[in-house]
Amino acid sequence: MILQDDSKESAERIRNTLRKYNREFFTDSETINLYEEDGDKLIGGLTATRYFDSIYIDYLVVDKDYRKKGIGRRLILQLENIAREKKVKRI
Repeated sequence: MILQDDSKESAERIRNTLRKYNREFFTDSETINLYEEDGDKLIGGLTATRYFDSIYIDYLVVDKDYRKKGIGRRLILQLENIAREKKVKRI
């Protein structure tokens, strides 16, 4: 039976199951988390996964009150720097 549940917990459960499965086959991988804070407030963040010579952006968010200030651009530029260091061919 196919179930539908739109909760964050179910989404995370599905993602974790997929990550666990993928780790068996994709041994050359890592998670990349980048974020910026204003004091103790998270104002922007990016999560990505590197598999072999590719990086896939999972999530990119900038708090609505901090948009148009270059935060997203800085996050992407930092990810590009990491990609160059790791000899990644594509993002």
